[in-house]
Amino acid sequence: MRRFIVLILSLFISVSALSQTGDGCYNCHKDAVGDKATELYPGDVHFKLGISCADCHGGDKTSDDMDVAMSKEKGYIGVPKGDKITSVCLRCHSDDAIMGKFGSKIDVKQFKLFKASVHGKSEIATCVTCHGVHNIKKGSIVSLNSLRFAV
Repeated sequence: MRRFIVLILSLFISVSALSQTGDGCYNCHKDAVGDKATELYPGDVHFKLGISCADCHGGDKTSDDMDVAMSKEKGYIGVPKGDKITSVCLRCHSDDAIMGKFGSKIDVKQFKLFKASVHGKSEIATCVTCHGVHNIKKGSIVSLNSLRFAV
């Protein structure tokens, strides 16, 4: 039984570690740049689901040529700022079909509720203000309720 558990855990860890091997952006940043975002990303729920750097930041994750990978023609936007952050998140988080593909139970109407709140009306908060970036954990009722009362 113990061998079986070790085998299952090893397989899970291998699959998680390999989930981004096809992401040239992640691989290059991990091997050559060594930035904080790349260090944190393997713990992120998006990484674990196989969502690539290019899925949020644009560009061509299949190219090992930096000029091509980070080309505006390939949709590269770099690090979004201000309201662009929310726009990037909403590309998936406001679409039932996309969220359903990942088995998410997150209500895609959350952004409308946020915008109607005092925090959303102030236009100083974005998705990453509360959820962070590159180290986002799968939400739970407990963590979301704690956040609600902490704000």
